[in-house]
Amino acid sequence: MADQLAKLLNQIIPDEKILSDLWEIVDDGNNKVELNDTWIEIPNKIQIDIVTKAYFLESFPNIGFGVYKVLLALGGFNQDLHDFHSAGICFSTMFYDEEIKLISIDFHKEFR
Repeated sequence: MADQLAKLLNQIIPDEKILSDLWEIVDDGNNKVELNDTWIEIPNKIQIDIVTKAYFLESFPNIGFGVYKVLLALGGFNQDLHDFHSAGICFSTMFYDEEIKLISIDFHKEFR
């Protein structure tokens, strides 16, 4: 069943849409994003790994901050033996509504 859910999730929110939405935010002429009150550059040809995609089933209407959540590793995903995961540059968490519209994006150094 998990394989079927993963397949459906990939159909609903394909990788291409996620990456397109990311670059729409990042590629604003200077390719910089705010990370902990500091502006950092995101190179155009950077490796971007989609780490997780999730769907949240909410028991009450309008209690969450989006229905879908995507975690990206900009600069590539690094996983060590002790589960201290890192990204080459930073992570990005993207939240989508039920119509698959991006409603929020956050850039952060820690894996969460």
